[in-house]
Amino acid sequence: MDEPLAELRQRLDRLGREVRWWRLGATLPLMLAAAVLFMGQALQPTRLIEAERVLVKDKTGTIRVALGALGGHTDAPNPLYGITLYDPRGDTSAYIYDRGSLGGATLYMAGSQSSISFGTSKEASVEINAFKEPRKDRERRLDQLLRDAL
Repeated sequence: MDEPLAELRQRLDRLGREVRWWRLGATLPLMLAAAVLFMGQALQPTRLIEAERVLVKDKTGTIRVALGALGGHTDAPNPLYGITLYDPRGDTSAYIYDRGSLGGATLYMAGSQSSISFGTSKEASVEINAFKEPRKDRERRLDQLLRDAL
């Protein structure tokens, strides 16, 4: 009778060892997965970029987007701030800017032979302008308007 009990005890001991290995084998991957999951939950510090003007250039070095004072006139008494989009030749194709102390905003879009602008003011008036003129003449007129506004 001792022989079957001894054999049963050996089997139970072996089974106990196997169960411990299985528990260890299952616990470690679960702990690693939990650690990876919770480590990914750590809060990232807030990142801040400060600049007076930001330029985005294409592969050839041509400015395609400018964020900041229109025309780069940050030293003007009342600069107009906004976003300007340029075509591959470097000509203005669109911009949106805040009118500063005048209040309101303006959205301007241009093609090669025509352009349109939409504007608002603090008096709640709305302006819509359409121009049919070559880009060169329009750019000259816009530069003058910017100089007058500054």
